[in-house]
Amino acid sequence: MSAPKKKLLLLSHERSLNKSQSLINFFEHEFDIVLVVNQEVSPHKTYTQLCSEILISSSFQIDEITAKIKKCDKILCVSENLLPVQSQLETHYGINNLSFETAKVLSDKFLLADYLNRNNAPVKHPTTTIARNRADLSSLEGSFIIKPSIGTGSNYFLENQLEGLDYSFWNSREDLSEELQKRHALELFFTLNREGIQKKRFNNKKNFMLFQKYIPADGPVYSPIGYFGKQGLVIPFYLKLIRFNSQIEGADFHSPELQLNELCHSEETPSVLGDLLVMSVAKDEVPKEFQRQAESYLSFLFESLKIKELFFAGPDLHKRGDEFFAIDFNPRMGHFFNLIDHVNNNNLIESMVNGLPLNILNHCLWGAIPTKLSEIVNEGNLSAILEYIPQEALPQNYPHPLPQKAYLQSKPRSLQVLLQGRNEAELTRNYFEIIQKFI
Repeated sequence: MSAPKKKLLLLSHERSLNKSQSLINFFEHEFDIVLVVNQEVSPHKTYTQLCSEILISSSFQIDEITAKIKKCDKILCVSENLLPVQSQLETHYGINNLSFETAKVLSDKFLLADYLNRNNAPVKHPTTTIARNRADLSSLEGSFIIKPSIGTGSNYFLENQLEGLDYSFWNSREDLSEELQKRHALELFFTLNREGIQKKRFNNKKNFMLFQKYIPADGPVYSPIGYFGKQGLVIPFYLKLIRFNSQIEGADFHSPELQLNELCHSEETPSVLGDLLVMSVAKDEVPKEFQRQAESYLSFLFESLKIKELFFAGPDLHKRGDEFFAIDFNPRMGHFFNLIDHVNNNNLIESMVNGLPLNILNHCLWGAIPTKLSEIVNEGNLSAILEYIPQEALPQNYPHPLPQKAYLQSKPRSLQVLLQGRNEAELTRNYFEIIQKFI
């Protein structure tokens, strides 16, 4: 008789489950997976059927979970605001991985920035502060970005008079003050940032608006994707992020001479914040100086915080002159990993965890399509490129409005495609061919 399977708890908000697919596919062979989620799972997320049990816990209460799950051997989390819950559960079940203080640091952008600065991390981090009154802005010189201290991507917290200030760019603190006064929201903004913003969909974890010095990159941004565990630090590939900038407006996408890197030169005043496209690239296509910075940052973080096991995405590495800055480390599996895993026979996690050779043969590009159209009238408008649009990026209704500028994080959603290729050159060629089909 074979030994019973060990038990793994997978913690996730329902909206974050897309990041868990590869984890479920791999670990269900060794573990009975109990998915702990805050609400009913959408029927189209069929991969969750591989879990032996789905436990709905709307607030991820420790007592509620441990009362139903008596024994556990391993815990994984794909929603970083739940890392403190993971740590508490690990303590309860006797699993030695994340301390509660480490979990707090990793789950909050401000606490992580403060930790890096206090402990002399080997890679610079932009000046980051929580401004609780106008005087607190004095530490920021020049342009800055406002972003939430928890959550990633386009997770918005501000409403009504303050709508649109999450993930916004400002040339100076005077410009921000003027805008807040115009909205009659100056005191409201700083009151919220003193008290914190709590949303149930982020497990009521207190969130603040961070003020982070804007660091324009001199070229593409690179971001390591990987795993830290018994085999040490493993980075199977990097993401290359092409930032949107104003040069794209005059670009001739029919020109055979056009180079992708021409579209990502440094921009002191970005027209929008966001990526035009993200592609995976092999390590040998990443400049050595970026690799050294990534490995130095990650080794410092994992060793100083005494982390035993963690999947990660980031940080984004910006090069400015001779300096590097690390921004937005995500202590969990990223969605892009699932895309790369899928086109490589779903063997990347096994290779990383067990220290096997990493034979990545295929890569992916997720890119926004620049267009002068203001809307997509019907599905027929997309016929030339429909096969390249992933299901989750298809318009839900028609006519579908398009943003003035194409970028991946836009609301309303820009037109987006997912492409495959063996290397950066092939991905780039495929991307330009798709654009030319649509223009």
